[in-house]
Amino acid sequence: MQRPQYVSDAIETSAAGLHVGSYGPFRLQSAYQPVYELSAGQFDLFGFEGLVRPFREGVALAPVDFFSAVDSGDRLFVECMCRALHLRNYRQGRPRNRKLFINVNPAIYETIEVVEREFRFMFSILDKYGLTPSHLVCEVLETRAMGEATLKSLCDMLREAGCMIALDDYGTGNSGVVRYRALRPNLVKLDGALFRELAGDAARQRLLRRMVDTFHADGVPVLVEGIETRDHLALATDVGAHYFQGYGLGRPALLPAKFETKPAAVSMDTSQASASRTG
Repeated sequence: MQRPQYVSDAIETSAAGLHVGSYGPFRLQSAYQPVYELSAGQFDLFGFEGLVRPFREGVALAPVDFFSAVDSGDRLFVECMCRALHLRNYRQGRPRNRKLFINVNPAIYETIEVVEREFRFMFSILDKYGLTPSHLVCEVLETRAMGEATLKSLCDMLREAGCMIALDDYGTGNSGVVRYRALRPNLVKLDGALFRELAGDAARQRLLRRMVDTFHADGVPVLVEGIETRDHLALATDVGAHYFQGYGLGRPALLPAKFETKPAAVSMDTSQASASRTG
């Protein structure tokens, strides 16, 4: 697919002052979904996850359809562009001193030299836009790594720079006990589908509690994804989760959306929540 050589040349600024990416016929925008924390019995805004929203000829596409259209040799370029978009747009209407969650796909980093080059570029964007590595939570996706040693070096480099490391979608793919022990993340994101499955009956809820307790014993907090109903939020709170994310608390929104510092009331029933995931 046709693209420029450098990521910076694939990003332009719209009339509204937002940064928009281009890849072939696709236009990419940043959406942000709020993440809330529970502290001293009160919910508060902890940060946002940056999510790409692709368009083609003005029509929104599902992200999975866009990424399936990306040439295999361009995956690193596109991931780097998505991160650059989220970082550049982050200050547009975002509350200050909140974390930004960004995805890191271990399947595309072949060597530590590639890692160092790409993240030097990322850190240069942080500096330009008045951010620091301490603003970032780098989510290691559940995909298979090109090399586990390279992945560990990547996480060590990010942590030493001041970033938090999150193990994303724990319980799926390669995001399990082995990777958890190898990477020593600062927090674990429990996969939303797994959480909803475990929430289904009392026996599985006990398993969920034991899982969270295991992380707590290591001093690692847990973020539960997929919060869609009041019961989901109550269960996640009851088992000891520290952080919460899901459509029932706040949907991903394109800029210039404003987000509340307190989560929205979770009022959807299960059927409404399931339908909302397709939108």
